[in-house]
Amino acid sequence: MDKADRKLLLLKILIGSAWVDQRLEPGELDYLKQVLDRHHLADNYELQAMLKQPVPVEATESWIVDYLARATEEQRDQLLMWVIGVITADGVIDASEQSFLIEYQGLMSRIPPRPEAASDLAKALRQMVQQAAKLVQR
Repeated sequence: MDKADRKLLLLKILIGSAWVDQRLEPGELDYLKQVLDRHHLADNYELQAMLKQPVPVEATESWIVDYLARATEEQRDQLLMWVIGVITADGVIDASEQSFLIEYQGLMSRIPPRPEAASDLAKALRQMVQQAAKLVQR
């Protein structure tokens, strides 16, 4: 997968993650538009269509599996950080979003680590998600 395809897949995952609760709140939409603009994809027809129509959770999960299978540990952690960013952009994390984050973290923990070293930020993010998952399960 080349860099452009990986970036498009990453952005599709991000948009799909925002739709996990079947709503795209104004804060989430603003966050997504900023990300698309930053990556010079604000005019991408496919991504714009995804902002207007709910994305099935199954599609998002499939994209995540595809992305994680090919991503470095640093890229995996970057995706997690972006997903957390979009989910928290509206200031509310509902039950479906919490479940999605828990599933994501569980999936990441089942993928064998790659030889490259994780940054301190990446390690801190994983610990944060694990702690959040424990709190939600209570």
